[in-house]
Amino acid sequence: MISGAETKPARPVYETFAALCEANDVDPDLGTLALELTSLEPLLEEGPRTALTLLVLSSLISLREGSTRLPLTADAFESLGEGLIKDQPADVLARALEALNRATLIAGPPGSYRPLIIEDQWIYHHRTHAYEERFVGAVLKLMKVTPRFTVAQAEPAIVSEGAGFSLTDEQSRAVMHALTHPLAVITGGPGTGKTSIVVAILAALTGLGVELERVAIAAPTGKAANRIKDSVANPEPTTLHRLLGYSPSASRFRYRKDNPLPFDFVIVDEASMVDLVLMESLLQALAEGTHLILLGDAEQLPSVETGTILRDLVPEGDAPHVIRLTKSHRMRDDDPAGRKVLEAAQRVRMGDLLLLKDLPQRPGNDLSDDGVIWLRSEAETEVAAIGSFVDAWCEKHVFSRNLEPRVYQLDGGDFSVDDRADLDAELAGATRARILCVTRKFRTGAEAINDAIRRRFSQHVGGGDGLLPGMPVMMLKNDYHRRLYNGDQGMLARVENNGVESVMAVFRADGQWRAHHIHALEGVIDLSFAMTVHKAQGSEFDEVAVVLPDRDIPLLTRENLYTAITRARHAVYVYGGEELFAQGITRKVRRFSGVADKLHRSVTE
Repeated sequence: MISGAETKPARPVYETFAALCEANDVDPDLGTLALELTSLEPLLEEGPRTALTLLVLSSLISLREGSTRLPLTADAFESLGEGLIKDQPADVLARALEALNRATLIAGPPGSYRPLIIEDQWIYHHRTHAYEERFVGAVLKLMKVTPRFTVAQAEPAIVSEGAGFSLTDEQSRAVMHALTHPLAVITGGPGTGKTSIVVAILAALTGLGVELERVAIAAPTGKAANRIKDSVANPEPTTLHRLLGYSPSASRFRYRKDNPLPFDFVIVDEASMVDLVLMESLLQALAEGTHLILLGDAEQLPSVETGTILRDLVPEGDAPHVIRLTKSHRMRDDDPAGRKVLEAAQRVRMGDLLLLKDLPQRPGNDLSDDGVIWLRSEAETEVAAIGSFVDAWCEKHVFSRNLEPRVYQLDGGDFSVDDRADLDAELAGATRARILCVTRKFRTGAEAINDAIRRRFSQHVGGGDGLLPGMPVMMLKNDYHRRLYNGDQGMLARVENNGVESVMAVFRADGQWRAHHIHALEGVIDLSFAMTVHKAQGSEFDEVAVVLPDRDIPLLTRENLYTAITRARHAVYVYGGEELFAQGITRKVRRFSGVADKLHRSVTE
């Protein structure tokens, strides 16, 4: 399979291994990269070289899936499957370790300039190891900074009620923590009042004489930043990339260690979505003495990219920099439906399989109850079953809206007061409920369900087969020129501008409605009747339907289900089979990170 020659393997070997990877659902480019790397070692025999190539391939897959490192145990080969692992994993590992011990060019200990870094019983790629080391060093340095305020100074400035907030004792403690700790991590589940805490922190800082120009508020996505804008106008919330002055052309940040940010306090919301590279860049850009306040839910899905930063910063026990929020205000105890949603989310978080027995079950097209309902397929085929569910969802949440065609008037780039009010109402109706999918692809993914609803929508209104007024859309990427950001929700509307009518994408940005030609946003917007759970992070809906995949996939995890369920205020419909539902509750996100271990070791030494 892989040549043991002392020179670089011939091209047919690369092509054969790439084809073998593809046949086993592994990116063939990763297979080629693994071969390229191990071919740099000239003196390896075929057996050890083959095993090392498989280990490197698995580490590349693990890195792509968000891990920073891979254990040097037989479990290291789990992502490869039986198609690529012909022998027992323990035997393959033994040969791979033999190759690593003999390697002189591609592997070495921490501090060496090698593509692979071996630290304790873990294998890293050099770049990721460097980011992890710098991040841990920056966190430890930040924790030693002298706080700007003592408890005695901060206490008189904290008020329990103000414009836009009302604090519980728990939230007041979080505000105090943020004022008196150079690194404050505030973690809590859905609706625990993290935004109210931000508002209260700003009020307290003002009372302490800190100018708001010296305070920054940021979030990993534009959608998350815009959500904070509903409560905070000054300072203006922004994305982390914009805060750090990211230049796409130069592929670097303006603000960094030698050009620090001009702020005394930096507040980051939805911190669970921030990856290792971005968080390390933020820490390096903090000026000496700046406080960093991170807010988020450590139980949610981690970032799409590398790392589990917020979870790593929140150990299981107590920590001097962490405050945990436990009381949910979104799903109140006096709201029976909301209470059921909260209880189900907590049981999923704990991995409680008895939840399957306790949930009420309904046919796949019965969306009549609140709380958490398990929808079971009763059709003969999966295609018919998912079609029946989509039909029911359309009747309840799509066709029930007023879809009568109307034209909005654009005058000088702006809409009238009445049109703006109507657009507000229409968007609120279009985004009241969402279908959340584990994946974009496959029959039960967001793309397929969006397409199914699009066809039904077109038939219902008697329109064509394309994009029609009334359809919700979502930004897939940041567009800084138009001030539209990844995850922003908008809709399609018929707009008249200078006497010409056309279907345009309308978004509410910076408190104003703006219309954009569809062709100008081609490739960066998509329908959003359904979206992935990852895209839904930071959002709230009255009702959600969680569509499980039709086969087991690694993305089906406890964190995915927890995040999906906690997007809802009153009703959650989980559509899927029992085995898959149970697998999702049982499986935790499999990411390997050294951050928590290194922080704990450094703090306790």
